[in-house]
Amino acid sequence: MINNIPIDELSKAEDKIVIRKNFTRPDLSYATVLVVDDIEMNLNVASAFLGKYKMQVDCVMSGQEAVERICSGQQLYHAIFMDYMMPEMDGIETAKTIRNLGTEYARNIPIIALTANAIQGAEDMFYANGFQGFLSKPIDILRLDSVIQKWVALH
Repeated sequence: MINNIPIDELSKAEDKIVIRKNFTRPDLSYATVLVVDDIEMNLNVASAFLGKYKMQVDCVMSGQEAVERICSGQQLYHAIFMDYMMPEMDGIETAKTIRNLGTEYARNIPIIALTANAIQGAEDMFYANGFQGFLSKPIDILRLDSVIQKWVALH
């Protein structure tokens, strides 16, 4: 034990630091994603993480703005990263509204929950309501990379 922390726990923490330090991201400069969150600081953090993939990151501060972006069709996104707890239209309402727009694009665009709501059962709730992925805050870069590899890099 070191400072009341078991040696095996320190080893796991060191392994994570080494993995994250040596972590390389693919160049996804062809991709554009939309981040939806009502808190500007969260938009900045998500943009910084996603920007390391060289993706174009557009941000909006409400579900309504996200729906308007998808409706306009001016920018086709590879994925949407969306918070759950937002005023007026929460993430689930926004996802359902997008899915019900009637276009193939709106029905199939990957929507990833990016939320601090990480209680047991939350992930299943998001999947049951039109989301394809789930990331909890604070963002873990290895989980983020897994979601990006699955929903952005291959599309």
